[in-house]
Amino acid sequence: MQTSEIIHELSQHTEVQAGEQARLDEVLTLVNEYLDRRSLTVAKERYVAIASHLLAFVRRVENREFLDDKDLAMSSDIDARLIEDSRNLLQTYCANRNYSITDTEAFLLAIHFAVCEQGC
Repeated sequence: MQTSEIIHELSQHTEVQAGEQARLDEVLTLVNEYLDRRSLTVAKERYVAIASHLLAFVRRVENREFLDDKDLAMSSDIDARLIEDSRNLLQTYCANRNYSITDTEAFLLAIHFAVCEQGC
């Protein structure tokens, strides 16, 4: 799915600033590449939900805000590979941004991927 289409759809529901669009496009491109490698198909509504989550992430990176690492007891319900894949994807985005990915950040993206594996 084209990242521009998803960003446009997201912008119908949430304000997305011009600078945020470019950063969101960058991280959504990484998500597209990951989904393609895994041969996962994503419904448009699910992809907009992922984009909404990633918009908040992009804003946290830009504002140097970090999610607290909460008790992630539920993380045992998510395949550890998905959490690691999510961490790697987010770290790729943050490689030149001097931002460290928290366990919570990786877990939250992994939830989306887990839903996609279930046939979203």
